[in-house]
Amino acid sequence: MTFPENGLAGRVLRDLRIKKCYFRSTLVSGEMDNIEFEDCEFEHLEVEDEFSFKKVKFVDCQIHGLTVTRGDQVVDFYDPDIIRDVSVESWREPDQSESDASTHGPSA
Repeated sequence: MTFPENGLAGRVLRDLRIKKCYFRSTLVSGEMDNIEFEDCEFEHLEVEDEFSFKKVKFVDCQIHGLTVTRGDQVVDFYDPDIIRDVSVESWREPDQSESDASTHGPSA
């Protein structure tokens, strides 16, 4: 299944497993809780300050680009190793273990 541009913007998603999907470039906003993306491909994710992932896993996923906005700073990432490191650290809730934030890490 292919999701349109901004297909994850403003969505409230809970208790889902999303498998083998393709996501066009999208702002990630709204709420995600207990979501597992498996074998999915993301053109580009844009994550802003106020958004947090709760119990979200990326299993064997590819993320080709990532934009992280923190206050006035906007940083783009395209290196798969950096995307994996940034996603694990930035998207984890303070009480989450690394394995809860990402399994097999996203890659580009």
